[in-house]
Amino acid sequence: MKNTKIKTLVLIFSIISLGKCISLCAEPSSPKQSMSYHGMRIANDASDFNLLSSKIERLENNRVQIDFLFDQGVDPRSVNGKSVKLNNKVLPMDDTKFLFSKDGKMMRLMMNVSEKNFSVTLEGIMSFSEVSLKRIEIQY
Repeated sequence: MKNTKIKTLVLIFSIISLGKCISLCAEPSSPKQSMSYHGMRIANDASDFNLLSSKIERLENNRVQIDFLFDQGVDPRSVNGKSVKLNNKVLPMDDTKFLFSKDGKMMRLMMNVSEKNFSVTLEGIMSFSEVSLKRIEIQY
Protein backbone atom coordinates (compact mmCIF):
# COMPACT_ATOMS: atom_id res chain seq x y z
CA MET A 1 0.00 0.00 0.00
CA LYS A 2 2.80 2.43 0.95
CA ASN A 3 4.73 1.43 -2.12
CA THR A 4 1.76 2.26 -4.37
CA LYS A 5 1.30 5.70 -2.74
CA ILE A 6 4.98 6.51 -3.21
CA LYS A 7 4.89 5.44 -6.86
CA THR A 8 1.78 7.58 -7.40
CA LEU A 9 3.40 10.62 -5.78
CA VAL A 10 6.58 10.15 -7.83
CA LEU A 11 4.52 9.87 -11.01
CA ILE A 12 2.53 13.04 -10.21
CA PHE A 13 5.73 14.93 -9.33
CA SER A 14 7.37 13.78 -12.60
CA ILE A 15 4.39 14.92 -14.68
CA ILE A 16 4.32 18.35 -12.99
CA SER A 17 8.09 18.77 -13.42
CA LEU A 18 7.94 17.78 -17.07
CA GLY A 19 5.09 20.25 -17.68
CA LYS A 20 7.06 23.09 -16.10
CA CYS A 21 10.15 22.24 -18.12
CA ILE A 22 8.16 22.22 -21.36
CA SER A 23 6.53 25.57 -20.58
CA LEU A 24 9.90 27.17 -19.77
CA CYS A 25 11.55 25.81 -22.91
CA ALA A 26 8.67 26.62 -25.25
CA GLU A 27 9.09 29.43 -27.75
CA PRO A 28 7.11 32.62 -27.11
CA SER A 29 3.83 32.90 -28.95
CA SER A 30 4.89 36.17 -30.57
CA PRO A 31 8.36 37.57 -31.37
CA LYS A 32 7.18 40.94 -30.02
CA GLN A 33 6.96 39.41 -26.55
CA SER A 34 10.60 38.36 -26.47
CA MET A 35 13.58 40.73 -26.60
CA SER A 36 17.11 39.53 -26.03
CA TYR A 37 18.40 42.97 -25.04
CA HIS A 38 19.21 44.12 -21.53
CA GLY A 39 17.82 47.28 -20.01
CA MET A 40 14.41 48.83 -20.21
CA ARG A 41 13.89 48.65 -23.97
CA ILE A 42 10.25 47.87 -24.47
CA ALA A 43 7.80 48.35 -27.30
CA ASN A 44 5.14 51.00 -26.97
CA ASP A 45 2.01 51.77 -28.94
CA ALA A 46 3.23 54.95 -30.65
CA SER A 47 2.40 55.20 -34.33
CA ASP A 48 5.28 57.54 -35.25
CA PHE A 49 9.00 57.17 -34.64
CA ASN A 50 10.79 60.52 -34.64
CA LEU A 51 14.19 62.06 -34.13
CA LEU A 52 13.89 64.72 -31.43
CA SER A 53 17.39 66.19 -31.59
CA SER A 54 21.00 65.61 -32.56
CA LYS A 55 24.19 67.06 -31.12
CA ILE A 56 27.68 66.85 -32.59
CA GLU A 57 30.99 67.02 -30.79
CA ARG A 58 34.23 67.18 -32.73
CA LEU A 59 37.00 65.18 -31.07
CA GLU A 60 40.71 64.87 -31.87
CA ASN A 61 42.12 63.26 -35.03
CA ASN A 62 39.08 63.84 -37.28
CA ARG A 63 36.87 61.90 -34.87
CA VAL A 64 33.27 63.04 -34.32
CA GLN A 65 30.65 62.01 -31.82
CA ILE A 66 26.99 62.55 -32.68
CA ASP A 67 24.22 61.95 -30.16
CA PHE A 68 20.73 61.30 -31.53
CA LEU A 69 17.69 61.49 -29.27
CA PHE A 70 14.53 59.65 -30.37
CA ASP A 71 11.01 59.57 -28.95
CA GLN A 72 11.11 55.74 -28.75
CA GLY A 73 13.74 53.13 -28.10
CA VAL A 74 15.84 52.21 -31.15
CA ASP A 75 16.14 48.54 -32.07
CA PRO A 76 19.94 48.14 -32.34
CA ARG A 77 19.51 45.26 -34.79
CA SER A 78 18.29 47.80 -37.38
CA VAL A 79 21.32 50.11 -37.08
CA ASN A 80 24.22 49.43 -39.44
CA GLY A 81 26.30 51.01 -42.19
CA LYS A 82 23.35 50.92 -44.59
CA SER A 83 20.82 52.55 -42.26
CA VAL A 84 23.22 55.35 -41.27
CA LYS A 85 25.03 56.92 -44.22
CA LEU A 86 27.83 59.45 -44.42
CA ASN A 87 27.49 61.87 -47.37
CA ASN A 88 24.89 59.49 -48.90
CA LYS A 89 27.39 56.62 -48.97
CA VAL A 90 27.46 53.42 -46.93
CA LEU A 91 29.10 54.16 -43.60
CA PRO A 92 32.58 52.58 -43.27
CA MET A 93 32.28 50.31 -40.23
CA ASP A 94 35.99 49.76 -39.49
CA ASP A 95 36.32 52.76 -37.11
CA THR A 96 32.62 53.37 -36.46
CA LYS A 97 30.84 52.65 -33.18
CA PHE A 98 27.17 52.77 -32.22
CA LEU A 99 26.27 53.05 -28.54
CA PHE A 100 22.78 53.07 -27.03
CA SER A 101 21.33 54.32 -23.76
CA LYS A 102 19.67 51.87 -21.40
CA ASP A 103 16.17 52.77 -22.62
CA GLY A 104 17.35 52.86 -26.26
CA LYS A 105 16.14 56.42 -26.87
CA MET A 106 19.65 57.84 -27.23
CA MET A 107 22.02 56.56 -29.91
CA ARG A 108 25.63 57.72 -30.06
CA LEU A 109 27.55 57.49 -33.31
CA MET A 110 31.35 57.74 -33.16
CA MET A 111 33.24 57.84 -36.47
CA ASN A 112 36.10 59.38 -38.41
CA VAL A 113 35.23 62.26 -40.75
CA SER A 114 37.89 64.18 -42.63
CA GLU A 115 35.52 66.80 -44.12
CA LYS A 116 34.62 69.95 -42.21
CA ASN A 117 31.05 69.86 -43.58
CA PHE A 118 29.29 66.55 -44.07
CA SER A 119 25.85 64.96 -43.95
CA VAL A 120 24.48 61.99 -42.03
CA THR A 121 21.42 60.19 -43.36
CA LEU A 122 19.26 57.99 -41.14
CA GLU A 123 17.03 55.60 -43.05
CA GLY A 124 15.46 52.24 -42.22
CA ILE A 125 16.11 52.43 -38.49
CA MET A 126 13.37 50.66 -36.53
CA SER A 127 11.97 51.19 -33.06
CA PHE A 128 11.16 48.32 -30.73
CA SER A 129 7.53 48.92 -31.72
CA GLU A 130 8.56 47.96 -35.27
CA VAL A 131 7.93 51.48 -36.57
CA SER A 132 10.38 52.69 -39.20
CA LEU A 133 12.05 56.09 -38.91
CA LYS A 134 11.33 58.29 -41.92
CA ARG A 135 14.41 59.24 -43.95
CA ILE A 136 16.29 62.13 -42.34
CA GLU A 137 19.36 63.90 -43.70
CA ILE A 138 21.25 66.17 -41.32
CA GLN A 139 23.96 68.61 -42.44
CA TYR A 140 26.85 69.26 -40.06
